[in-house]
Amino acid sequence: MKVLFIHQNFPGQYVHILQHLNRQGGHQLVALSINQLDKSRGLPPGLQHFRDQLRRGNGEGVHPLVMETESKVIRAEACANAAQQLKDQGFIPDLICAHPGWGEPLFLKLVWPDAPLLCYQEFF
Repeated sequence: MKVLFIHQNFPGQYVHILQHLNRQGGHQLVALSINQLDKSRGLPPGLQHFRDQLRRGNGEGVHPLVMETESKVIRAEACANAAQQLKDQGFIPDLICAHPGWGEPLFLKLVWPDAPLLCYQEFF
């Protein structure tokens, strides 16, 4: 199975799931994050890690009540752009696991409309 993990501070809470899937074998594990990969977290060999790049920060004069929403949309745009690059390279995930707290998964269904999207299972 091709599994895409999206977490701003990857691996975050996904480290144990990654280790389990790696032990099972037969999975392509791919990660997308804003921050640099923390290799001290016991990540499986063969994990592919990609970074999305923010193109801008919050604009001046944004109303304080929507500033956090704007931040999430900016991060979602960066994540969607990186996801589109992965798709253009031929990567189609069978499953996407994403942390929704910072906004990254907002536009992923525009890139991969048929891929199941699990948003941070610990919320449920």
